Amino acid sequence: MQNWVGQLFSGLDRMTDILNLGRLVFYTAAGALVYAPLWLLVYLLEVPKIAGQSYFQYLNAAIGALGEASSGYPFWFISTVLGFLIAGAAFVTVVAPVSSKVKSQLAHEEINKHGFPYNYPMLVKGSSKTDKADPRDYASWFIAEYYRYVEIVTYLPLGLMLGVLLMALHSGLFLMMRVDANAMPGITDGHVAFVAINFVAAAMWVYVWPQVWVPRVVLPVLKASEQAKRALVQAILDQDKKTSEQPVVTLNAAQPSTLK
Repeated sequence: MQNWVGQLFSGLDRMTDILNLGRLVFYTAAGALVYAPLWLLVYLLEVPKIAGQSYFQYLNAAIGALGEASSGYPFWFISTVLGFLIAGAAFVTVVAPVSSKVKSQLAHEEINKHGFPYNYPMLVKGSSKTDKADPRDYASWFIAEYYRYVEIVTYLPLGLMLGVLLMALHSGLFLMMRVDANAMPGITDGHVAFVAINFVAAAMWVYVWPQVWVPRVVLPVLKASEQAKRALVQAILDQDKKTSEQPVVTLNAAQPSTLK
């Protein structure tokens, strides 16, 4: 019974990893960081009602409506879809180019044969009869221990940056509609918010992301992931090589004795 339950949960674990369900938390979070300001934009266009209101007064009421919308399944379903779209676009535009750069650097470095990734296949060898996941499922282990951190430090910040851009558009659109609403002239909190949000967006896209985050966070995390993958693959190849080089012992049938 215990073995059957272990196999069931092991199969479910591998299935959720194949379907990316194990990483739904930060996929959905990245999508929600984009969908929430996008929802506020649509709400502003559908329900303007900004006459006589400051930007923060209107934003407070809009966020209240957003909170009610976020309690439903459609909000999180759309966030999940957007999260996978962000993941796909970020892989092509960020992860793949940085990965190529890292691979070219690691091509001249020796694999650490004393590290955990290289010795992982040997450490789990012979433990397949336990109730844990199949130790030969190295891909799931690699994703869980290394690659998911590459996705976290890439997709979540990109979702945040896109969300800030949408909020900059939201504040600008509010000012345009406020003029149409014949509101009081002069500098208001909406103008201050517009300048501040655009300044933050520009700083994130022009400086923080390319000059700080990618070289100091994404690159080191991706390098650690590539190092672990190289060591794991080399360990498996070395094990297969040792197995193939072992001499094959054949047992000859015993010769029948002759009776004199």
